[in-house]
Amino acid sequence: MKRRQLFEIQDFPWCPQVIRDGVTELLYLNLKLLRIYHPIVPKLRTLIESSSGDWVDLCAGSGGGSLLLLDKVGATVKSLTLTDLYPPAAPKGWPPGVFYYDTPVDARRVPPSLTGARTLFTSFHHLPDTVASDVLKDAFEKRCPIGVFEFTQRSLINVLMVLPSLFTSFFLIPFIRPFNPWRLILTYLVPVIPLVTAFDIVMTCFRTRTPSELRDLIQNLEAPDYTWEVGQVRTTFGFQITYLVGQKSSLPFDLVAPD
Repeated sequence: MKRRQLFEIQDFPWCPQVIRDGVTELLYLNLKLLRIYHPIVPKLRTLIESSSGDWVDLCAGSGGGSLLLLDKVGATVKSLTLTDLYPPAAPKGWPPGVFYYDTPVDARRVPPSLTGARTLFTSFHHLPDTVASDVLKDAFEKRCPIGVFEFTQRSLINVLMVLPSLFTSFFLIPFIRPFNPWRLILTYLVPVIPLVTAFDIVMTCFRTRTPSELRDLIQNLEAPDYTWEVGQVRTTFGFQITYLVGQKSSLPFDLVAPD
């Protein structure tokens, strides 16, 4: 199946914040229940260790994989900064050492003040190829570790696997905190949030890149002191995580200048 960029409702600036937050919070809750990203913890720990414990989650939405894996990574993490182009409107009680950068962050041009290993969980598919390449290029040129992780795939089976989200939304919405009456209104009176969630997650499947397509994005980003790894790992309920990891590596012995 050919990749199509298509669109998701939450991509657009006109999407009301309460709907965007409702969709990202539902995704967070689903990921928490299914424990989708647990198999990539070793790779994530290596990335964060290479940046002395500092971690910047790009396109973070309501937290996604980073908050869910924080306790799994353990003492490796000194600080976790969540960022997004559309930061959530509602403040939350973040765990110690976790901060939400309340200014919009373009993942192509991460502010110099945000240092550390960069991650993107279930968000890289939102980016057109030119933007996705620029995100990777920014990390590469600054020699920042970066990890891209997606649990969806372009297949009919995967679409059928995520479609139940339309129905599970009605059961999960009341468990989202902090409480927001508009979230209930837009679920039970006018089911906008469940419909947008189902639509967006199906579009996600059609937009997700294969390992081969991820390799195409990094073919011009090569250097002796920076390495890339692309692959897939099986996870719960038949899903498969596609990942791309880049990080600084030691120079080969014959490239190191003598004293």
